[in-house]
Amino acid sequence: MDGSAPARILLVDDDEALGRYLARVLTRGGFEVTHELDSGGALHRIETESWDLLITDIELPGMTGLELLDRVRQRLPDLPVAVLTGHPTVDYAVSALRNSAAEFLQKPIIGADQAQRARESQEAADVIGARLFLDDLEDTRIAEGDPTIGAISRVVEELQPTVVYTHSIHDIHQDHRNTHRAAMVACRRVGRVYCFQSPSATVEFRPTHFVAIDDQVGRKLKAIGTFGSQAVRDYLEPDLIAATARYWSRYCDGSHAEPFEAIRDRSARPPARSAVLPAQAAFSPEIRQQATP
Repeated sequence: MDGSAPARILLVDDDEALGRYLARVLTRGGFEVTHELDSGGALHRIETESWDLLITDIELPGMTGLELLDRVRQRLPDLPVAVLTGHPTVDYAVSALRNSAAEFLQKPIIGADQAQRARESQEAADVIGARLFLDDLEDTRIAEGDPTIGAISRVVEELQPTVVYTHSIHDIHQDHRNTHRAAMVACRRVGRVYCFQSPSATVEFRPTHFVAIDDQVGRKLKAIGTFGSQAVRDYLEPDLIAATARYWSRYCDGSHAEPFEAIRDRSARPPARSAVLPAQAAFSPEIRQQATP
């Protein structure tokens, strides 16, 4: 293999959100990563391509990760294999080591909370029909410069959105304020930029643009409901969310509305493509592409 080429890793995990996150982290580390959701697809790639490392979950649909490891050992006895599981047992560990696994790792070591947030974010994106982008920026330590600007800029370049929604600068959370500042740089050529009201927005949040969401409020509540890890927070209570939307409807047609601070409002020809830039947990900023009414 060319010494300048990155090492190739085949990652097998049926948890799509966690797999994406791990793949992104490993890619940032300089590796070339391919993510497969099941053992069947992984085995085909192992038999037809060259790999430097296999990372596999144990509990997979169909052929388990340990069965996959056994098949790999018959064909490629020298391929390093790392085994992941969220439910470590002595039997699992013994089976993995008997098949010469290079590593036996418990999933919480790689971030159980991050994995849960990733799954919840993907579920929310599915509810609203959005494409989700996750990055591995550190929660409560989001920078207003790079790598945040770079993360947003890459997605803006790929999607070429005509509308962007991001956090307001009027927010008590430092990640939200810094995401706003980074988005202003990364989205400087986007014609329409609006700031939404987060639960941590301050009284200085001064919306000038209002959009009726009567047809979308049900999906909004369902999407927010996917964040079970944050269910103890009273600002996520459905009654409060609906009441807030009811209040803002006084400024537009309809019975429920979303308020926005308009940063830039140059008209764009339909259909518009939008990117939503909230700072969430250790994956901030997430970027969701969705259709604009």
